[in-house]
Amino acid sequence: MRYLSFSPYFSGLSNIIMSYELILSIAHITKRKIVLPPDVWMLFHSKDYNINDWKKKDYVDIWKILDKDVVTKEFDCIDFYDVPEFQGKFEQMETERSYTGNIGGVIDASDISCYYSYKHKTFDADHIVFTGEDYINVPEFDDFCQGRKHINLNDYTKKFLHFENNLFGHYWYITYPGDYHQRNILKDKINRCLRYKNKFYELSKKVKDKIGDYNSVHVRRNDFLLCHADKLVPSDLLLDKLYAFFERSKPLYIATDEKDLSFFDPVREKYDIYFYKDFNFNTTALETDVMDQVICAGSDIFVGTYLSTYTKRINVMRGVDGRQADDDIGINRILEPKDRIPKHIVNPWKNNFGRWEWPDSSHPQWKVEQDGKYVDQLEKLTVYEHTLSPKIKPPKFNKIPFKKIKLPDELYDDLYDEYYKMKFESLIGGLQDHPEWGRTVSGISNVKTSPHIGYAGVSDTFKEKAFNILTPIMEDWTGVELTPTVSYGVRNYPDGSVLHLHRDVIESHVLSCIVYVDRKSTDNWALNYYDHQHNHHEVFFEKGDVLLYESLCVHGRTTPFKGDFYRNMYFHWRPTVWEHEFTSKYQKMKSSFRDEKHLMEYYAET
Repeated sequence: MRYLSFSPYFSGLSNIIMSYELILSIAHITKRKIVLPPDVWMLFHSKDYNINDWKKKDYVDIWKILDKDVVTKEFDCIDFYDVPEFQGKFEQMETERSYTGNIGGVIDASDISCYYSYKHKTFDADHIVFTGEDYINVPEFDDFCQGRKHINLNDYTKKFLHFENNLFGHYWYITYPGDYHQRNILKDKINRCLRYKNKFYELSKKVKDKIGDYNSVHVRRNDFLLCHADKLVPSDLLLDKLYAFFERSKPLYIATDEKDLSFFDPVREKYDIYFYKDFNFNTTALETDVMDQVICAGSDIFVGTYLSTYTKRINVMRGVDGRQADDDIGINRILEPKDRIPKHIVNPWKNNFGRWEWPDSSHPQWKVEQDGKYVDQLEKLTVYEHTLSPKIKPPKFNKIPFKKIKLPDELYDDLYDEYYKMKFESLIGGLQDHPEWGRTVSGISNVKTSPHIGYAGVSDTFKEKAFNILTPIMEDWTGVELTPTVSYGVRNYPDGSVLHLHRDVIESHVLSCIVYVDRKSTDNWALNYYDHQHNHHEVFFEKGDVLLYESLCVHGRTTPFKGDFYRNMYFHWRPTVWEHEFTSKYQKMKSSFRDEKHLMEYYAET
């Protein structure tokens, strides 16, 4: 077993999250087991502000705000107190600032490498690159590094690789996991894992319920009065700065650590302003800081304080959610367009003397690399209701539009021979902002984390054989000559998945079959299927089950999945005679519904 241990950077909330991002990225490239600290010292939340007298009893449990289950499902982890090699040595490893401050003096030197930054306290200032392998004469790697020193962390072969209070900076700038595809995968994993718990997003809806659509600003004061006083905007100039960003007709939510709210009196005269205290939330101090970020992340427009990682975290949250996120400017830093680095250039540090400082824009974290450019993950969808008609119904091929059968024996063995060798990866991109479902990937949302699904391909040989065997079965069931159109590999639904009610693609997914593959869960997960009369049916699957179904009937899986994974695959056909005259008619069918009530109300008049 090879371990990866660390003590997070001794700092505030957002900087500590950066430490966790970095350690997850290092675990990704080294394939080591992460030793999770019991809790962390956090600026403004641990009682002892004097850094020379920190007490571990005042540390903060980070898993009260982040979902530990999501992290441990994506990464191999072990709790600090469960590490066999640490037993009986906990007090010896402690220092006044850390659980592991003396780890190098306690664990045998033959078993541990303590990694330190070169010239500075943290790695961001060293501008180094961590890799998990050697890259020689690889142009894509050279373009990423831009002359920076790179270190293969897998050259450190001892049982423990330890980082003590030095993990600070952008993981996507410091860690190189491989080509653009691997970089997209890493960003997707970390952005999902280190998202605040869903309860905070649900609670934040109270703001919009009370004031409607709103804009937001983060005005950092407090410690910045000591360390960045010359970078702050005084009260008498704040209003002019806000005019540059915000219309006065919309409410303005202000997140701030300023204790004297009379500082904002000039703003109150011109804007309808709100603070956290105006919403009667019953939250701890830590939860309040999280909620301020979540509320700002949900606003129409947000501008923060440049040089604040608290602002930076809000922009990351907004960028991941597909919202406006201008991380290179703030109320204290307004740039001309010509002075801003374009957001589509991959590895933007190559236009910045080959270096990227931590205050520089974090947009590479939420953008996907595609065709040599950064692109937005989230596609905005529009449903044109006025073109649809509830009078248009899907074609009928059977009185009962679904039928469960068993997977033919000649396909069963071939499928599982391939399945047990599969490696599942998250599908990157394709994030959509659906007007009825919210944020989804392929019609799938998630009640526990950001929407995502996994995928593993099957061989063309298996697809061809499956179509050859299944097509006659489908034709016999429907009584129609069919043309195979699309076959996907095995789809992996993670914990918390919801497949929203929908019809399939009219041009190509007219008749379909679901081949159940596997699940790891206590409860089975029902397919919700609505027949031509909109009667509701629940269909459950076990190994070897196949469902033939008319896929222009509404279906989905509306109960959130509970478990590690649920896996199946799909095959699709269209009638051989299926010309534009037919498909143009069915284009007028509504194809998505919020829930069963929405479906029934839509067709109530017909």
